[in-house]
Amino acid sequence: MRVLVCGASYTGKILHHEFPSVEVRFLTRRPEALVSQALLPFDPALSYDSILDTIPAVEENGRIDLPYRSEIELVLGKSSSAQRCRLVHISSTSVYAEDFHGEEKTLPCFDEFTPARPETVRGERRLALEERIKESFPDAVILRAGGIYGPGRALPLQFLAGQFGRADSGNRMVSRIHVHDLAQLALAAATSDIDLINAVDGNSALNSEVFAYLENLLSVKVPGSWATDLPSGRRIISRYADQLIRFRYPDYRSGFEEILRDADKLPLRES
Repeated sequence: MRVLVCGASYTGKILHHEFPSVEVRFLTRRPEALVSQALLPFDPALSYDSILDTIPAVEENGRIDLPYRSEIELVLGKSSSAQRCRLVHISSTSVYAEDFHGEEKTLPCFDEFTPARPETVRGERRLALEERIKESFPDAVILRAGGIYGPGRALPLQFLAGQFGRADSGNRMVSRIHVHDLAQLALAAATSDIDLINAVDGNSALNSEVFAYLENLLSVKVPGSWATDLPSGRRIISRYADQLIRFRYPDYRSGFEEILRDADKLPLRES
């Protein structure tokens, strides 16, 4: 399988390093980033099985659009019934409404059938790009990713470094996905007949639960009022993700602990 990744992205690099059976090529305006990391560049003469788009929107003539539209059109134009090439775009769960407050059991739960209703400028741009993509490439699949974490990019590593900015968000409900699972979901989505998937692990958790767990695991004190704040936000689930992949990291605990173990920062536990 050959995948073209638009941008030298975190998810694309994980796809390259952790899925050796997949040939990953990168389309970027910064070729030096590919050379320094021994990544293969885009070759327009080749055919591709899927395109993974992770690039934020650009604005062309006052309209949201894809930065690499011409290259995407070139690759998809070579697609045939014998070798289907599908565009997979990573969007965000920020397209869903999120300003909810109450007890944990009263917070809403959203899936792919929930209408998008962004409440932030970032979410509005994400949704506008989704709509532009589907208008231009009806066969595209949209992955609405929750908080993406993984090696070198995870909450426990931030806390160990004394970086507690995330604690300022209070007692929010957060939906996540490990980058490895996002990469394997992108591969599976490209050969599916589904056109919208919430890319989340299905185990949303309140900050009060996660922060308390990390305080105990890491022996750190997380500042802020999160322990007593009223829960806020919403749960995000997927009707399809579990059908397409077997999650390596089905919850934040399994993901966080392996990241710490790989970074040699997982505290020793008494037997």
